[in-house]
Amino acid sequence: MRSDAQGKWYATDCNQKYSYVCKLDMTLPGTCTTCDEGWIFSTLTGKCYQYFNMSGISFTGAQASCQTFNADLVSVHSHLENTFISDLNNLVVPNWGIVTGLQCMNGTCSWIDGTPFDYKVFFDPYATPNDPNIQWCTYIVSDGKTHGFGPHECLQQSQTWKTFTCEALVWPFLCQKNPTISTSQKSMKLKNLQKVSKRNRSGASF
Repeated sequence: MRSDAQGKWYATDCNQKYSYVCKLDMTLPGTCTTCDEGWIFSTLTGKCYQYFNMSGISFTGAQASCQTFNADLVSVHSHLENTFISDLNNLVVPNWGIVTGLQCMNGTCSWIDGTPFDYKVFFDPYATPNDPNIQWCTYIVSDGKTHGFGPHECLQQSQTWKTFTCEALVWPFLCQKNPTISTSQKSMKLKNLQKVSKRNRSGASF
């Protein structure tokens, strides 16, 4: 069977050669990104976040709390990420600081989740904690409203990082983890036109 230029079908000799159309059924994967209940997803980072406002807990205890959710204390790798985390803290529970997963010792800093230390915004940009034999941890001054500082100093400190000894009891902290990515199968029809020849031997074409 063949069709003409008007789309009409005609019976024809099966031994004749004509152009033809192939139809292939393809199944393409679709993905859905979700966070656990109570966690917030960021399209900026592709991560899930949960804020914890616990008192009387150490840095090690905060990390252990995150790990119960298969998460780590938050790591920061860009200005946009730093701003997002600061804003998130202010939206959830306005507070003057939020603990991150950064640890520094002898002038060397590393993120507890193993990601590269490729961004920093310490309040003193020329200082990296380098006291020997002391491990320093870091918190983000989210809104600058630290106790005992005036308005100008608060503005200067907003969204910068300050340090504390890791043995000290920490402020509220933020956990971060990868989302759950589920795959669904979506079936679709794909038509592929392939012409064997522009004209068959009898001179007919379409």
